[in-house]
Amino acid sequence: MRWRVLGLLSCLAAVGCPSPSGSSSSSSSTGGTTATSAVVTASSAATSAMGTSSSAAPTDGGVPEDGGPLRADAGPEPAPGTRESLRWRTAHAFEHHLMQALALTEDEVCKELGLFKCITRPVNERPFRPSGPAGTPTVGMAIPHQVALGGNEPFDLQNYEPRRTPGATTPNAVDRVVLAACDARVEKDRTATPPVVFTGIDLSAGTLSDGPELRAVAATLFRRFHLRDGTTAEMDLVTSLAQGVPGDTPNAADVALAVCVAIGGMAESSFD
Repeated sequence: MRWRVLGLLSCLAAVGCPSPSGSSSSSSSTGGTTATSAVVTASSAATSAMGTSSSAAPTDGGVPEDGGPLRADAGPEPAPGTRESLRWRTAHAFEHHLMQALALTEDEVCKELGLFKCITRPVNERPFRPSGPAGTPTVGMAIPHQVALGGNEPFDLQNYEPRRTPGATTPNAVDRVVLAACDARVEKDRTATPPVVFTGIDLSAGTLSDGPELRAVAATLFRRFHLRDGTTAEMDLVTSLAQGVPGDTPNAADVALAVCVAIGGMAESSFD
């Protein structure tokens, strides 16, 4: 079923104020009267300049009362913030994001070949003890997507520090893990009574067309993954997956899986 979904997703992809200047004072030998007169004249000039500067300075900070654009006398623009506005959801955080969105356990999110976890080390192998009796250590078998998703593996790969930013293989790892998690949720909801995520649709049906039931599922997935409603354009795009590809009409489970992967695999899932 995953290959059919990948075909559907490939089809979708086609588609300043003035300041007064000062002057240095010099000694005068013309007498006290001349010096006093110069002091009075300088004082009057300074007072006049200060009055001019005060009247020229904006009283509203350069912001018009009508809410229009800032004037030229509004002063310098504030410096940009230094805190990062987005944080990358790395391996453990990304795994728990999928667990919460799709109501899965840690061991259900992603298992390569149905045998071993693909994001973080299994719970029964923590803490890792190569010589200890607990669990079955996977020495020589790295967790497949752990490093690509920002984790690190000191025991098998001698990778002591995680990467700081997503790499070239991170998008592929995200797609792979989201596909596995969505597939697990679809299979569980096939037999769950009532279903947890894919409510209102019959996952055993031969077809599933764009309609209120599918859009309700898409809206639920947007809220579960991204805590928001999908825009009209986003809803139209993901529900168009129900059309399938020429010569191949997807069944209801394939459509539900494709919509889940399309929404869960958005960039918003990888950052918070």
